[in-house]
Amino acid sequence: MEENKIELNNVGMGYMVNKAALYYKITVLQLFKEKNFAITPEQFGILFFLSKEDGLYQRQLAKILLKDRPNITRLVDILEERGFVYREIDPNNRRIFKVFITEAGRTQVTEIHPLLLEIQNKATDGIKYEESESVKKILGKVCENLDENFKLQT
Repeated sequence: MEENKIELNNVGMGYMVNKAALYYKITVLQLFKEKNFAITPEQFGILFFLSKEDGLYQRQLAKILLKDRPNITRLVDILEERGFVYREIDPNNRRIFKVFITEAGRTQVTEIHPLLLEIQNKATDGIKYEESESVKKILGKVCENLDENFKLQT
């Protein structure tokens, strides 16, 4: 055990953020596999944000989910084929589409979201609310700094 403490003292914040994100991603993937959900975690992300604000443009979804446009198009295509979303041409600009969630899509969010909150609660067990808020604030500032200093292409 003592070796792990020494090892972790010598790594950067980026390493720990990435490690936590990978652990979280693996846990979520395992959940989706065990429960045999009809969608993937990436597809859930689209449904979740549409359930909060329906009628988003694909480019907005790409920015929110940090995905490129072709990837978002592919994901929306799959969700549309499965009846979880539909697209409508924007009346103000007929070259772009807005994406809307269907009742079937809302059902997926209602079924899956509580299980993801349970994972989040277990992941943050023993962490005070103020500590988690500080971490979010710090990570937000890290993202701002990286974007500002390196002009990220998101």
